[in-house]
Amino acid sequence: MPLDLATAATMTDAQLRRLSPKARRTLEDDLAEWTRKDAQANQLDYYQPVNAEARKVHLATAREIGIQGGRRAGKTGVGLAEVVIQATGIIPAALAADYPTAKLRGREYPIRVRITVTSLVTAWDINLRQKLQWFEWNGRLNEDDIPGDPRTGHWGWIPRAWLIDGDWDRSWSEKHRTLTLWHPEKREKWSTFQVISHEQSIKEFQQGAYHLIFEDELPDEEIHRANRLRVMETGGQIITGGTPPDDRSTAITAAWFFDQIIAPGLEGSNPEETAAVILPTDENRTLDPRDIAQAGRGMSEEQKRAIFRGEAIHLSGRIITGFTEKPKTWCFTCEGTVLVVPDPALGDRCGQCRGVDLVRYGHLWDDADLDWPGPANWPTLYYMDPHQAKPTACAWYKIDPQDGWWQIHEMEIAGDAAEVKRQVEAFESAHQLAVVWRKGDPKITAQNNQFAREVDGQTFTIRRAFEEVGFWFDDANTNFTVAINRIEQALRPNPITRAPRLRIHRSCTRTAYHLTHLVWSATRRDPMSDTKEQPAKRHSDFVAVTRYLAMDDPEWRGLHAYIRNAPVSMVAAGVGRGVTGW
Repeated sequence: MPLDLATAATMTDAQLRRLSPKARRTLEDDLAEWTRKDAQANQLDYYQPVNAEARKVHLATAREIGIQGGRRAGKTGVGLAEVVIQATGIIPAALAADYPTAKLRGREYPIRVRITVTSLVTAWDINLRQKLQWFEWNGRLNEDDIPGDPRTGHWGWIPRAWLIDGDWDRSWSEKHRTLTLWHPEKREKWSTFQVISHEQSIKEFQQGAYHLIFEDELPDEEIHRANRLRVMETGGQIITGGTPPDDRSTAITAAWFFDQIIAPGLEGSNPEETAAVILPTDENRTLDPRDIAQAGRGMSEEQKRAIFRGEAIHLSGRIITGFTEKPKTWCFTCEGTVLVVPDPALGDRCGQCRGVDLVRYGHLWDDADLDWPGPANWPTLYYMDPHQAKPTACAWYKIDPQDGWWQIHEMEIAGDAAEVKRQVEAFESAHQLAVVWRKGDPKITAQNNQFAREVDGQTFTIRRAFEEVGFWFDDANTNFTVAINRIEQALRPNPITRAPRLRIHRSCTRTAYHLTHLVWSATRRDPMSDTKEQPAKRHSDFVAVTRYLAMDDPEWRGLHAYIRNAPVSMVAAGVGRGVTGW
């Protein structure tokens, strides 16, 4: 009598070991076949996020979540998987340890979901629907030309048992564009999915109340505002996923997405309200790197960043390009960031020139690279951007023997000159930092105090406030254009050191954010405007201190020569803060 899986499940390990090789192989084949069928009918149980950033979408509890990503980066799959998790209360094994139970409304009672798509035909019928249908394979075949391999794709997310009679057609209403789930344990109709497209009237978006709305690809801002009102009654959540347009003529239409969701979400300014992640195409584990490299041929670098990395080119783009928080691959032949194609004989090769002169690089460093805050004999430099109306931006850098620039710390200090001095000296004393020089923005430090232009007949300046408390500094060189060029050069891996010259400690989150989010001012949003380009003031403070560093272009030997002749004194003559204030 053949051994079936039900019987084998009751056997002990000793009994299984006594099976003949033939019986064991038969049992293993039966188990593999059962697993394949179960994974197809219950793909959600087997769900694996495409990367660590995708996992953050499932863990986020913010009212709005933004998924910025490249094309084919997995944005839609991640968003729909999250929709089904919330609507059914089923937690995939990969998320069981830390998925927020507060989001599992669909476990105890039905929820209403709205899925917003670009088109009911080309988007819903051809793409999104298949990602929900348990019998549809989404991905490429494996090396044996077989679907179902989790390395190359996934079956539809909705478990078969959660459809009415296990039948998609019984659950789907074409007339109302609504999918109704069936709870297999409670034996009753359950959560509903309404599908609505950008092509429909705005009045149709202004109806109903929903617990969860998923916007697949960026709608007009008017549609997003309407959706935001639809979740207000239930205290629900909106997930918006999108790839920015890859041409400037249409990129302005996506500006709201970056300004309202992605920027504050990545910055983490209010995690209860907004969260955001970036999903690059080349970090989607289900795609073949060869296919990505092939698709990128003929594109400009700006288009590649928009299409594969999901980086915005709206508002004339970022001022500083090249900074990356995630490791990338640099090709010294192409002199740029490239996608890698694995080669069985030679290892990784450049997807463009097929060269092998490659290096993995990034601009964030931590203790795996160097013990913080760096060797004591590496010179330390201090730069600041002081203001009256907002905190003073401060940054410390160490210079290594290969002339590399390592930012070790940042501070935003609210308060007057005395408070800045106190906190700066406390940090340097705690970590035994001997600062070679201090420099600050000469334009800001020469400004008059708007409330006290003269005190006892003397003109007040911010510089004078610092001098009176004994905190002396030199004027930084503020040449904007040259500094930006030098920063971008310092971000490129050097062919000799095989590393970028500028690296930012992982704890310096404000610096990293400002370097990637400083854009040209709003006057450049109008392509018909002849207004001179001006950098926006938002996200500019830590770019400013980085600019001061770049203009000094500090080198190891030059700094040690400077140290022998002009060390910085922490104590200066003076009578204290006096009456000028700040």
